[in-house]
Amino acid sequence: MKLGRQLFLVSLLTLTLPLAGVQYVRQMDAQLLDSQAQALLDRTKALAYQLQGMPQWFAELLPPPEPGGIHFVQLASRPQLDGNCGDWLWIDPREGAVWKQVSSAVSYLSGVVGPDLFLCLRVQDQDVQYHPSGAAQPALGDHLVLYTERQKYWLRAEAAGPIFAIYADPRGQRSSEYSLNAFWQESGSGYLVELRVPRHVTSNRLGVEVVDNGRSTLATIGMNSDARPMKYLQLQEQLQRILDQQVQRRGESLYLLSNSGSVAARRIALAEDPVAPESWLSRLYEILSSEDFVGEISYPVEGFLPIVATESEPLSDIVRWYRDGDNRIARALVPVDIGGVRVATLVADEPAQTLSEINSAALTRLLWYSGLAFALTSIGLISYALWLASRIRRLGQATAMVLQDGLTGFVENRAFKASRRKDELGELSRQYAGMMQRIEGYTQYLQSL
Repeated sequence: MKLGRQLFLVSLLTLTLPLAGVQYVRQMDAQLLDSQAQALLDRTKALAYQLQGMPQWFAELLPPPEPGGIHFVQLASRPQLDGNCGDWLWIDPREGAVWKQVSSAVSYLSGVVGPDLFLCLRVQDQDVQYHPSGAAQPALGDHLVLYTERQKYWLRAEAAGPIFAIYADPRGQRSSEYSLNAFWQESGSGYLVELRVPRHVTSNRLGVEVVDNGRSTLATIGMNSDARPMKYLQLQEQLQRILDQQVQRRGESLYLLSNSGSVAARRIALAEDPVAPESWLSRLYEILSSEDFVGEISYPVEGFLPIVATESEPLSDIVRWYRDGDNRIARALVPVDIGGVRVATLVADEPAQTLSEINSAALTRLLWYSGLAFALTSIGLISYALWLASRIRRLGQATAMVLQDGLTGFVENRAFKASRRKDELGELSRQYAGMMQRIEGYTQYLQSL
């Protein structure tokens, strides 16, 4: 094996430098993530202890709302009841005006402002039928039926425009509820109903039935299998104020959940999007990361959040790392117990964006520095091997030029030039020169003899 190839193989030992650096990054990453997760869990525990001192604000969470109830999100302003539904503005821009599809013919929007609940129902109906004036029945034609904890209301229109709810009082007499009003507006494919429902008439339960021409039900909203209205979902104002007062770190979010997973209060921190590392670096960092991820994180959908997606043991103070695309999220879960009864669960999310940026930058620098060191070392060793081989080759050529075949075995007047370098090859060259001189003197002696 040539000397250059041998030195190149020796230069591969420099690969231990990036391997040692990767191991260091893994240990640093594990320590930083563990410190961040523990700090998040401690802050969540402190807030949970604070909430446990306010038992009067958790009364509406027992019993917890069932999945399927109407989810009322906070609106920035009171919409005008004109049957348009184009002036609905959400406080959280991420909510958006998303129509919730109940059936192929019915969809709706829902929101809350102060003491009032607002609904906007969009019904696909090619043959709109109005309630006939003077009919003995409470509602005929196309109409809505609202169910609360104690009362049943009808919303029917004799023509497009504003309408009020009617109900049957304890004596069976038909009465009007003027605080529960709506606006009926025809559209090109059916009709829209925009209504306001005061919360004091609902008793925390509300269901809606959409009836077509007084005969068939097109859809039900917020009703359970027993045809009973379900508890609707909304943020609890007192609990929401507590979360809003908390000092949040960049990107940290808080959720207060009922026992069924409905979101009673939340604080979502808007953070700047970090500069995403390159895809190959993300995959490499994912492979090198020492953290064991639970899986993809889940966020609230329709007001509900899975409390523990992959844990089978009873919920206690835990913190886990999840994936969110290329980001890593730490989620801490701390139960809120009052008098030995669990009333809620506090969930805190914090992204590891800062740590990821630091470690990704460190890993990038490590890769570049290690690659540069390996390249320079390999080039240096190969260059040195070539230079050393050329010196040995010149020494061999000089020795071959002195020796020749023949009786004398030497070339006449051929001087061997010794090297002046002070290394081993220079010393060897000078020893060769001395040996040649002694042999040449001995040869001349033989020739003269």
